[in-house]
Amino acid sequence: MKTAGPVTEAGYWNALWRGRPALQPIDPHKGGLRNYAYRHLHREFMALLADEAPAGKTLFEAGCGGSRWLAYFHRTHGCRVAGMDYSPDGCGMVQEMLERLSVEHHIVTGDVFDPPADFPGGFDFVFSNGLLEHFTDTPGAVAACAAFLRPGGLMITLIPNMTGAPGWLQRFFDRELYEKHVPLDCAQLAEAHRQAGLEITASHYVMLAHLGGIQFGAMERLIGARPLQVLKLALSAPLWGLGPLLGMRPNHITSPFILCAARKPA
Repeated sequence: MKTAGPVTEAGYWNALWRGRPALQPIDPHKGGLRNYAYRHLHREFMALLADEAPAGKTLFEAGCGGSRWLAYFHRTHGCRVAGMDYSPDGCGMVQEMLERLSVEHHIVTGDVFDPPADFPGGFDFVFSNGLLEHFTDTPGAVAACAAFLRPGGLMITLIPNMTGAPGWLQRFFDRELYEKHVPLDCAQLAEAHRQAGLEITASHYVMLAHLGGIQFGAMERLIGARPLQVLKLALSAPLWGLGPLLGMRPNHITSPFILCAARKPA
């Protein structure tokens, strides 16, 4: 399959994952500010999968390099998991975590646009997190991922909101990183799934606010990531507590994520 025009290369991702600490599994029930986003996303996935009977079904993560989500979908929802990424370093991190947790898996270093001939297809679920916004042809990227679905299967897509305040801040603090993304709003993401032949079942902004995903570039390299992460969480927390009381809801300006779920026609 022809590539959909990536705005990043494998070398970027290998450099990103190389030398990182071992991945730790997501605990969707753990308290604390640092785990707030995972608790919120867990509720989103519980709602999406409530009628899907996921236990024992197969889930494929497209662009799984450096991801903690395959362990989550296995341990929390009982899925049998597989994944693919073109970063050997990123795949190695995921394999090490899954082996440490004794999770049966099938992880392959490869290109989702040109998967190995013997790689299985017909998955019940295809999941991607922070993948599709790195391609100039979004419908083409969606179609490449959807090719791994069985008829009737569900695709779950999560991307950062680069068209709202999170994107504006990312552009201000680290323009080079911002330009590795194709900004998409909720409607554009849903339309890309429709153009790929899928039927939308859910499409919305996720969480009211979260500054934790914004990279501060030179400031982060100077001060260090940990102190800035504490600051980002401290600035986000008041909105988590007070926002709902003031009638604020996830929206195109402040929300950090966009989620789209779409089904492949049977």
